[in-house]
Amino acid sequence: MITAQGREDPNQNTGISLQNCTIEAAKEFNVTERKNFSTFLGRPWRNYSRTIVVNSYLGDLIHPQGWFEWDQYTSLDTVEYIEYMNSGPGADTRHRISWGGYRNNCTEDTIRRFTAEEFLHGADGWLESTVLPLFGSSK
Repeated sequence: MITAQGREDPNQNTGISLQNCTIEAAKEFNVTERKNFSTFLGRPWRNYSRTIVVNSYLGDLIHPQGWFEWDQYTSLDTVEYIEYMNSGPGADTRHRISWGGYRNNCTEDTIRRFTAEEFLHGADGWLESTVLPLFGSSK
């Protein structure tokens, strides 16, 4: 699994947003060996799991189904999984899951909700609001 997001409530403003990423196998993991493994973009960790994969390169390691059902949480109509404008051999969505919460064709307005600026409530200053020390910061 590439992701396992655990939103527990539909009102939680959480999720995983992968944008402009490259998701592929290491060169040492050859094609013959990769055929013995199934790699999925993710699976629900809770009933309202949310993951978005946008403008990313998906290598041939991604299983055609794309997403995996976790038996403990089967409310697949309440998850939110979105794929948009991805490329590469693993980006073919013709054989993806058919869950109610899955979309591979949505508007740019929908995708905009998950950009850093929107999803993190402003790209400027969001790190300063955390308790993590910032590299090069005097704080």
